[in-house]
Amino acid sequence: MDTVIETKTRNALKQLQGHNVVNTLRDKALMACKKFKISWVELGQILHAIEEDKLYHAWGYEKLEDYTTKELGFDKKTAVKLLKSYLYLIDEGSEYLKDDFTQERGTEEVPSIEEINFLRLAKGKKDLLPEDHLYLKKQVFEKGKVGDDLKRDLCTLMKERKIVDPAAEKEKRKTNLIKGLMLSLTAFHAEMQSSKLVPYDIIKDAEDLLNRLKEEGSRG
Repeated sequence: MDTVIETKTRNALKQLQGHNVVNTLRDKALMACKKFKISWVELGQILHAIEEDKLYHAWGYEKLEDYTTKELGFDKKTAVKLLKSYLYLIDEGSEYLKDDFTQERGTEEVPSIEEINFLRLAKGKKDLLPEDHLYLKKQVFEKGKVGDDLKRDLCTLMKERKIVDPAAEKEKRKTNLIKGLMLSLTAFHAEMQSSKLVPYDIIKDAEDLLNRLKEEGSRG
């Protein structure tokens, strides 16, 4: 019959083993996530080599998209994303392509193809400055930002860089004000005509003002 000490020892060992299993699964999840995030790079590299030498012609395909769709099972949009995201990494001389990249960084700091494609598209926006692209890269590679957070950063930068024409902005405000007043006057005019609650001259004044606003709006 087990002593109290032996029972406690056995229970402690079971808890420790269970703890180790949980931690092992956690570690495996982190490693698998890293591999998942960068697995596209190898395929992008292979597709780039195939596209460069037009190897798909020898396999009976006229275009790369025919090959990727019929043999690899993904569409043109995916193929373009893979190729262009891979070329972006090459152009940027990215650390991402180094073998030890995933070993040196935490899983949350390893961008997926979605973040790389986001950076590629952001780099092509004419309203952004080179330093804006560099800022976004830091948000991705150093802070691990993804999805909506990146989109908000991009929107903020786009608003800051957008050149506002004072004259055009003034004209826009004027047009919006006229439209709003016309809607109110139209509703007022229709209601007063049907209800006959106000004198005719007021209804006529509202009608005259509405016509003047329409003329002003047409000139704008």
